[in-house]
Order: sequence, then structure tokens, then C-alpha cells
Amino acid sequence: MSALIEPNQVGIRQDLSDYIAVADMKQTPFSSMAKKGSKPGNMRMDWQADDELAVDTNGVLDGADATSFGNPAENRALVSVYAQKYWDKQMIGDLAENVSNVAGLSKGEKSKAIAKSIRKVKRSIEAKCLGDDETAAQSGATAYSMRGLGKWILATAQAVLPVDANFRTPSASIDTTASTAAATEAAINTVLESIWNQTGEVKDFDGFCGGAMRKRISDLQLYDANASAGTAYIAARNINKDQKDNVIAKRIDIIVGDFGSIKLHSTNFAGYSSNTRTAAVGNGRFYILDMKDIMLRFARTPGVEQLPNMGGGPRFITDAVCGLLVGNPLKHGAFKPTTA
Repeated sequence: MSALIEPNQVGIRQDLSDYIAVADMKQTPFSSMAKKGSKPGNMRMDWQADDELAVDTNGVLDGADATSFGNPAENRALVSVYAQKYWDKQMIGDLAENVSNVAGLSKGEKSKAIAKSIRKVKRSIEAKCLGDDETAAQSGATAYSMRGLGKWILATAQAVLPVDANFRTPSASIDTTASTAAATEAAINTVLESIWNQTGEVKDFDGFCGGAMRKRISDLQLYDANASAGTAYIAARNINKDQKDNVIAKRIDIIVGDFGSIKLHSTNFAGYSSNTRTAAVGNGRFYILDMKDIMLRFARTPGVEQLPNMGGGPRFITDAVCGLLVGNPLKHGAFKPTTA
């Protein structure tokens, strides 16, 4: 006589927890920290950069008359960039929204979709800001495009609306050594010195770095690179810090150098170009930014536009229109390695 055992039971209810687990919790520190400017009145945004007059250490003869004059606006130049529209389109089927009872979605599929769609648009803006895309005007099948920091912080002329040569980031402010291993204390201080040579200010910066670069910077407290052999060796330095016996602390959050300090922020969104992220580029990227000089101008902040339900179910678009302004690229620097 057969017994009833669990594998043979008919009608067992599914034990589905009222919970949906999401691992992806990536943050958007750059776009959150950037100043929010006034609403643009045009997809092309222009502003002026200027420089102080050069010093003149020559003396003046007694009795000499002024016969020639300078132009106080001789260094002034326009800086320009285009804004961009972002969007995400979603539709939930009528039955999926109004009949199905899905675990973890007490407010329905549409409510969950709206929250995810808004996060997608915010992350898309973050990736564009920290990426290497050039700005572009709309033409034919080409849409308006923002310029990413990888193209703002550039020693050579940009392909579209190039920054005036007098205001391009000097090559000394951009370390392009291929490996993150080259990001030594001396190298970071050299980039800060180059920025100081342009601004004359010892000030606070914000640093946005990928994972490999963040690890490299934290390792600076443990070892230095042997310049002659290219190998690692224990540095002759003492570190005093409060530590519990069962804790090893190895993290740097603020770098203080001769020419300024850098507060570090980790990012997962550097390294995008043409909607594709190159991990080796993004993980090694390190932007050193004066955030007071950087602005996001929104014609429309991320929001949801409900579309008519044609019978198939609710549809909506999440969109935003904004442009990234870097007031004067002389104020910033970067590390742009291509390998970890």
C-alpha cells in the first residue's frame, strides 16, 4: 500500500515570500552634489571664461606719457555646450497590473516600475556626466548630447564647440599613465600643483574615483612604488591611528596635499562612452573637481509623464532635460589610466 509522501502531493501551495531582493544599490554622488543652475532657455548653453591681466614688472620713466593701452577683455572667450534629453519608456499589461497578485508588490507593478524608471534616468545622467562622450547638436538621426567630464577635462581641442585654447585643462593636470599603480602620492600632488599653478588657490576638491583607483589610493598608506624596479616595497613610514585589536583599518577618505585636499567619492558610473561602459577605464578613472565650478542646468528634472491607456494597460515615460556646465576647465584635473 503506497504512502502519501511530500514529493507526490498534489496542490501544494507555493511558498513565495512577500519580498523582492535587489542587489544593485549604486549611488549617484556626482549629480547629487553638482549645483543646480537656472532653467536653460536654449539647448545650446553659452557662458564666458576670463583670465586676469598679465603682471608687468617694468618700471615707468618719470615724465612718460601713456600712449598705448591694453585690452582688459583680451582673454575673454565663450564656452559652449549642448544639453540633452533622457527618457525611459515603460508599459504594464492590463492584466499584469489589475489582476495578478505579485509577491512583494502590494502597490502593483506600475508603482514599482515608476520608482525603477526614475532611478534609471538619474543613473543615466550620472553616467553621462562621468563619461567620455562629446557634446553634439541634433542633426538627422543624431540627438542632442551632453559633454562628459572625460571630454571637458582635456588638454587638446574638443571635436565640437571646442574650449578656447587658453582655458583647456593643461596636460600636467591630467595623468594619462596607463596603470592605476602610477597614482602615487607624488603624482597626485603633481596634478594638484598644476591646478594651483592655474588658480593660485589651495582649496578643497572632490574626487570621484572608480573601484580600482579607490583601492590604489587606500594602498598608499601601506606601500610605495619602487620607481627603478617597478615593484612594490614596504615604505618607511609610521602611522598612528586608533584601532581595536580585532580591526584592521585600511581606507583613505581625504587626501591632504601641499596644494589642496581631496574628499574621495566612489562611483560605479565612470567609463561610459556611446552607451557602453569600459570597465578598465571606469574603474581606474579619478576626477579631481572644484564642485563650485560645476553645474547641472535642468530644463526638466526627472519626472513621470503618464500616457493614455489604449486598452492594453498603463504606459508612461520618465524623462529629463539637462546640460553639464564646467565653468572653467583650468580648475580641474584627472587621472585617466586604462588598466587596473
